[in-house]
Amino acid sequence: MLIHQRKKDDLEISIFESSNILSSEYNYNDGNLKVKFKGGRAYTYGDVSKTDYMRFQIAESQGKVLNKLIKTKYEATRSDDFNVNDHEILVENLRTEERVKLMNEVKGEWASLMDASTLTHFELKNVNNLIDLLRIYQERYE
Repeated sequence: MLIHQRKKDDLEISIFESSNILSSEYNYNDGNLKVKFKGGRAYTYGDVSKTDYMRFQIAESQGKVLNKLIKTKYEATRSDDFNVNDHEILVENLRTEERVKLMNEVKGEWASLMDASTLTHFELKNVNNLIDLLRIYQERYE
């Protein structure tokens, strides 16, 4: 299951909650899909269509889609092995960035509400939005 995603330029990095797959990197320019496994191995599947990549990424089980779709349609080459500990640090950094972004949104909303001397109907709606953001934060990180 997809737990985090970041897209920069034409490269999309996805982190998964999976029994065997840690992450993937998909290059929208050339269709290369690099899949990193918990044992430290990585494989690159060439010329993967965007549709098949999306099926892999949003699946409840990336392993099932990898085995039934990606491996049967696309040629794989083994990539350089990687240090799993370094990968875990990357994942934690991505999660920290997401937490900081969410908290900054909450702080911004809160600060704008505290500047008002009276709460209008619109501002009360913002308070409800702030409460929703706090619930999302709590569900994700606590």
